[in-house]
Amino acid sequence: MPRKADGRVHQSDLKAIAQSPAHYRWQIDHPRDDSPAMRIGRAIHALYLQGIEPVVFDGKRSTKAYTEFIAPLGDAAEDVLIVSERDTVLRMRDALIRDTHATEILSRCPEREVSIEWELMGLPCAGRLDLRGSGVLADLKSCRCAHPRKFLWEAEKKFHYDAQLPWYDVAGGIRPIGPDTQWSDQYLIAIENVAPYNVLIYQLDPLRIDQGWSKIVEWMQILNSCLKSGKWPGYLEGVQRWDGQITTHEDDDEEGELDA
Repeated sequence: MPRKADGRVHQSDLKAIAQSPAHYRWQIDHPRDDSPAMRIGRAIHALYLQGIEPVVFDGKRSTKAYTEFIAPLGDAAEDVLIVSERDTVLRMRDALIRDTHATEILSRCPEREVSIEWELMGLPCAGRLDLRGSGVLADLKSCRCAHPRKFLWEAEKKFHYDAQLPWYDVAGGIRPIGPDTQWSDQYLIAIENVAPYNVLIYQLDPLRIDQGWSKIVEWMQILNSCLKSGKWPGYLEGVQRWDGQITTHEDDDEEGELDA
């Protein structure tokens, strides 16, 4: 089941299948609520990548004045920032401008916020890529912590960023052929949304890109199977045996990324 708004599969939805098909179906039927983190993420994308200044309300959201301020804005009301959020976005932008590696990648990518539509494994797909140039793709990621110990674990296990850029590379015409695939240079630009607003650049190596693409193929196969059967199972089907071995779990740290 593609996204209802446009009838297309989006990677931001598709990755929910990594939890279970039931998670994917729930996300499609119940789009997530907006949040301050998401607003800040959209604002830094618009400002840094396109030079679009945020619309700012000087006051509190829980006031009649705010309601009157956003009333004529329609859908754009969700992007209105308050002053403290605007200040955060400006500091993030300034940190990105000071970072020579981020500036170099930006200079290689004349295409910004690129909307793409294509077909993959028989399904219509769509996405919006942050940065694209000749042989290079990049995505801007706002987060609370850009340190490799935290960011890269979340990037692989929680947010599946390793699957995001190969998704766009294939949309742009790259044809995966295994280890010999000529992938574009792929970068994640991580910018913290808290002081001191550190910036870290991560380049995906070919093996990591191959692994990310393998996720996409698996998820699309599962999605096609669910669409054909009309069933959206959870983690496991049937009664599971609980034996006498010690049970362990991984901590699920909900803090961090703004998913923008």
